Amino acid sequence: MEAVPPELLPLLEAAVEACSQALGASLVGVYLRGSLAQRGCFLPGVSDADFVVVHLEEQAPGEAAPGAAARLRRSAEQLRADFPHVAKVELKAAPLPHRSPLAALFRQQQKQQQQQGHDATISGVCGSKPGRGGSIAPSALHHHASLAFQLKTQAVCLHGWDLPRLLPDVAALPQLHLLPTLVQEVEAAVRDAARPGAAAPGSSADAAIRGLRWALKRCLRAAFELYLCCSSGAGSAGSSSSSSSSSSPGTVTTTTSSRVFTRDLYWCLEYAARRHPALRPQLAAALQLYVELGPEGSFGGQQMQQAGQAHQEAEQQVQRQHPEQREPPPRQQRLEEAAALAVQLAGRIDLLSTSSTTSTTTARQGAGGTAGSGAARWQRLRVRLWAATAGAGMEAELVGAPPPPVVAAAVAGELLTLDWWQEAARQQAAAIIWAAAAGQEQAVVPDEAGYCSAGTGGLAGLAPQPVLLKGAAAHWPALRRWSLRYLVAAGLEGRSRVAPSLHFPFTEPSLAVVLAGQQGVAALPSCVARMDAAELAARLQRRNPCRLPPLVYCGQGCDPLASHMIINPAGLTSEHQAGAQRPAEAAAAVAGGAGGAFQAVPEFYYFQAKLPASFLADTDLASPPFALPQGPATAGRPVPGPAPPSTGSAEPPPPPGAGLRMTQAARVWVSPQGAVSPTHYDLSHSFLTQVKGRKRMLFWSPDQLACLYCYPDSHLLRRRSRLNMHAPLAAQPGDSSFPLAVRARAVQAVLEPGDVVFFPSRWAHYTESLDFSMSVTCRFGGGRQGSEA
Repeated sequence: MEAVPPELLPLLEAAVEACSQALGASLVGVYLRGSLAQRGCFLPGVSDADFVVVHLEEQAPGEAAPGAAARLRRSAEQLRADFPHVAKVELKAAPLPHRSPLAALFRQQQKQQQQQGHDATISGVCGSKPGRGGSIAPSALHHHASLAFQLKTQAVCLHGWDLPRLLPDVAALPQLHLLPTLVQEVEAAVRDAARPGAAAPGSSADAAIRGLRWALKRCLRAAFELYLCCSSGAGSAGSSSSSSSSSSPGTVTTTTSSRVFTRDLYWCLEYAARRHPALRPQLAAALQLYVELGPEGSFGGQQMQQAGQAHQEAEQQVQRQHPEQREPPPRQQRLEEAAALAVQLAGRIDLLSTSSTTSTTTARQGAGGTAGSGAARWQRLRVRLWAATAGAGMEAELVGAPPPPVVAAAVAGELLTLDWWQEAARQQAAAIIWAAAAGQEQAVVPDEAGYCSAGTGGLAGLAPQPVLLKGAAAHWPALRRWSLRYLVAAGLEGRSRVAPSLHFPFTEPSLAVVLAGQQGVAALPSCVARMDAAELAARLQRRNPCRLPPLVYCGQGCDPLASHMIINPAGLTSEHQAGAQRPAEAAAAVAGGAGGAFQAVPEFYYFQAKLPASFLADTDLASPPFALPQGPATAGRPVPGPAPPSTGSAEPPPPPGAGLRMTQAARVWVSPQGAVSPTHYDLSHSFLTQVKGRKRMLFWSPDQLACLYCYPDSHLLRRRSRLNMHAPLAAQPGDSSFPLAVRARAVQAVLEPGDVVFFPSRWAHYTESLDFSMSVTCRFGGGRQGSEA
């Protein structure tokens, strides 16, 4: 505590004692922040004594915050009376909800200490050696990013859990509170200051002066925020460690690369000017005006004098050249100078932030153009900063809800299921796949056993049909490695189908421009947006930690951020929309009955991306069943069993065996729980491999397409069924009737991680995600060409 004047050390002891008495066993820690914690910044009689008091939320949630805050406020008033050297004492309560990760970790370690017979305080107590720096996992910061940033960068532990030392390095990443809205807020402050009467002496305590000083201070701290963004690579998680010592008076070192944090205006100026020297004259002028417009004598510290030294020398030079201007400018002129300087400085900082951050973010190019500026740019930075701290907690609270029951179609039985680890099963599966590759097509309906028997000329006695291959991909490294965090770390880029519900109908893109021009993008039941895995992970969160606005379905009067949209209209008729969850219903479902705790979710996302070489190395697409031996598997020809993929290179797999013509590269699909791909059929044969979570699929044979009332290839909804599977046939919306639908009989399969399902072309299928899901698909054609969905 070298920064604290000796005469104020009793204040720190008294503050800790007061917090202990007010909160008792729920006290987690007491932390000093502000000028008193920064060497050379405290001014007796002017500066405040600021403390952050972290505590466990009390048992009664409705009374926890007011009760603790009131007790701490009374304690602060008593401390202010006992120590007149400080202008104000603040004991800021920071409650940890009982279910929060940090609270759970605190109670766990506290219990361990009690069981070991130690004092009821955890490893990492202030002044003790146990507990290494950064030992708290980044995932524990979920919902605590602002508090963690404040403690890591600005605070010193006085008592209890040494969070500034134990928090991970990523907690010190800048939060970007000022830069995104700097220009708008400064311009608004200047407009308010220009209102008639605002600058009159004594009017509302000189509201104009207070507003302009606030705007100048905002510019100075935003310039320092720009320095932080540039020095941290705009969100890369660099190595950092909190320290009570500092490289300069008024600063706290937060990284091993000498990146610092400060709220002191002089050091905000200094570090910002070191990064952007061209800003120094205006920053110095802003700080000088800030000091001059303040109460007389309030800011006479040494650092404030240093801050204005350069500006004062410049003014003296002007006065020597123009003696008639030696008199200080009148009050109104200084206010006008402050207003003009604040607006100009905010514009320059915003311009520099645009050029600095654009080079560190991936430009998003869509039908509407390239990556935008302003809000969209800062949105991507917020996502990157959140992704760096979320860690394994990315999948802790995802949107989603159990899928609704299918009531419009009868399920005849289970899909033919084969154990891929059995040789006989592999031969049977190979015969089915080769029958499909040979172009064999028959009118087949699943029997009571759940599979289709071939007619005359069938291969191995089996016709082309879907088949579930249990464990065919159980050896894939992807099953162990893939997660949202894995996709984000790899920087995976793809696109998401965006819909206002958990129903994601594919639609023909050819009429996109026409329909969007007539009704607007938000009127479409689904669109496609370019998206990377980091933004996907952020948008799948229940609590919207990055405060991301909707892309399309943002409600009436909201302008979508459509610069990265690939407009893909659906033009669904009313009977399709009636069965889908609408935004309000979906928001209530995914909120889990938590009232206002969760943000409303007006839209949902179903992500897909082509597998890059590094991801292909986590699969085994070069082995059966994806690549079969030459020729049909008849006459007892063996089919190789699973073999781990080569780890020597990440080259794409070789093409499948003769007769299997790849028509679409392998893709990964990521969907929330409850995501539904409505009934449709494809013109290619397909493999779907389940990597994470579970999926349920229903299949109908080609001769039943008439019973499903699928649209023809020439229609906007080509090959999509008109039936709403979640509404009874007697209650299908609209005026249409579907008398043949009662004849449709489906077979179903539930895929678990490691399972592979094969289904031939023209087999209609319906898919729903029972859990948060990751799947891999690849398509191939047989003996004839066919267009793709």
